[in-house]
Amino acid sequence: MDGAPQIKTVALTCTDGMAAAKVSNAGGSPTDVAVTWTPQKNRGAEYVSYVVTLDSADGNTSRQVAKTIYVSGHSPDQFVFDFGTSHQTNLTATNAGLSGLVFPHALDGVTGVWSATGAVNVDGADVSTCS
Repeated sequence: MDGAPQIKTVALTCTDGMAAAKVSNAGGSPTDVAVTWTPQKNRGAEYVSYVVTLDSADGNTSRQVAKTIYVSGHSPDQFVFDFGTSHQTNLTATNAGLSGLVFPHALDGVTGVWSATGAVNVDGADVSTCS
């Protein structure tokens, strides 16, 4: 696996039982990540963010990939945030839903094993963690 991230799919189950995610780099480039979320029920929120944190086993790389959906009609946001550089790359939301979200280069620089955890955030507060 030298030089490339491990190819795998991770199923995340969330604490509230209302959301879940599948995270994979098995299609296309091994550094691109695809995420599909089972949606959280709207609790009268202004927005809901679906966040996956990707970590390399050596601890040198950590990134968040996320999509935020707004109730108000604001266009969805989708991004990759690199903790090491504090740089956020804003992406064009791949669709209005939560299936087949693509995050190009999210695993750039990761070699070998990586892990994923998640969270669902409603109006700025985490309401569920996913592992």
